[in-house]
Amino acid sequence: MRRSVAIAAFSLLAAAAGCNSSTLMPVLGPVSVQVNRSTATLRLTNHTDRPVFTFVIGRVTAMLADWVPCADAERCPPIAPGATREVPAPQRTPSGEKEKEAIVYWWYAVATPGGGFAADSIRAIVVGL
Repeated sequence: MRRSVAIAAFSLLAAAAGCNSSTLMPVLGPVSVQVNRSTATLRLTNHTDRPVFTFVIGRVTAMLADWVPCADAERCPPIAPGATREVPAPQRTPSGEKEKEAIVYWWYAVATPGGGFAADSIRAIVVGL
């Protein structure tokens, strides 16, 4: 019994040591986010059966930003179901400090009574950079 516990503990430590790569495990969910530090990009994957719109911003910068979600597929193309898109990771705050986290906002477009589209509820994923 002690030997199996020691082997399990060693395996966990070895696995943790192997996580020192530039690519982190994705944050899983309807939309997943994978951080690639070596290329300073975020890989967004849509695991839903509907197109999703996204907006990526640094967490510090987000406190200062006044943005409006876009649901117009021609002006801001969504990520198709099952598709992946790479986007630049936020690098600097407005004061020039390094961003340590990014917020990936995502939403679906829903039809409005006037014949246009609007964002439904906006979801957010916070990832470390």
